[in-house]
Amino acid sequence: MPYPDLVGRPWREAEPMLQAEGLRYVTVMTCPTRDFFETDEQKLYVVRTGSCADGKWEIVLAARVKSHPDFPCI
Repeated sequence: MPYPDLVGRPWREAEPMLQAEGLRYVTVMTCPTRDFFETDEQKLYVVRTGSCADGKWEIVLAARVKSHPDFPCI
């Protein structure tokens, strides 16, 4: 099954796309070391996607460097 292109999208936009396709997924948080594209300080963004051995999609999320209140990168 094809999956939507999610990299660079805010998580609030990407998650409903996954749900609409009926795709199973897990999320992983990471701390970016630099900004690759302009981001909003209060949003999480999809920075990478891949597939897991169990058939779920792994969605890697990051916030703007050292700025998201729910995920402080220190």
